[in-house]
Amino acid sequence: MTKQKNRKTYIYIYCTSDNIEQIYTQKCFHSISFKESKADDLINQPSPEHLDLIKLTKQHMVRVYPGTKRQDSSNIDPVDYWTYGVQMVALNYQANDKAMCIQRAFFSDNGGCGYLLKPSFLLSDNQLFDPKDNNHKKGKHIQIHIISGQHLPKEKNHIEHTDIVDPYVTVITYGIKSDCTEHNTPSVRNNGLNPIWDYKINLDIFCPELCLILFQVRDKDRYGPSTFLGQACVPFTALQLGYRHIKLKAKDGDYIQGTIFVHIKIEDF
Repeated sequence: MTKQKNRKTYIYIYCTSDNIEQIYTQKCFHSISFKESKADDLINQPSPEHLDLIKLTKQHMVRVYPGTKRQDSSNIDPVDYWTYGVQMVALNYQANDKAMCIQRAFFSDNGGCGYLLKPSFLLSDNQLFDPKDNNHKKGKHIQIHIISGQHLPKEKNHIEHTDIVDPYVTVITYGIKSDCTEHNTPSVRNNGLNPIWDYKINLDIFCPELCLILFQVRDKDRYGPSTFLGQACVPFTALQLGYRHIKLKAKDGDYIQGTIFVHIKIEDF
């Protein structure tokens, strides 16, 4: 067991599991686990009842885990639950999907120690944060200039190894609902060595503390689905301004050779 897992174990063994009917009358060390369907029911309640989950996480440790219907070991979207203050979102680590990429990026902050302090608005009893409301605080305007790529690899199981990739970049933002967007650059034909996109994306992010940005490079196929080439996910709060090379990773989280060259500009709004 790693040191990180040991530290989490030391905390969780002092918690007592309880059911939702009793949790409101129990002490702070009582915890509760929800399967995803139950957690979704709480989140999808009409306003203001949907905020009950946030109130619960201010007093108790809450865990959400995938439902039993996920026989294929697919994953839930952890960001939905993080925005409601859920401390632990259980994932199927063997999946190596977008959820795992987001999880690795989210906890890469704070030195990668495995712990993050919640934003103050998810902790304070004097402030009730609503993930469905855009007007809770000042947001950020970000311009992402996708300039070029370098040494983009072919997919390992590419059928035609003689083919040259036609790469494009997908930029996906995760966070509260109003911050979730997806944008694609045009593809560049037959150039995996040094493709130039010169494509600008302008976004308004209302809750930067809970936002993550996923950069995914794919090979466009005119006759079928696109092929994954590499990806990188970065918490909004960890973005560095100016010109940057973003190192790409494989689905398993290991770094690969390719990078994308970008320019980042962030302003208040």
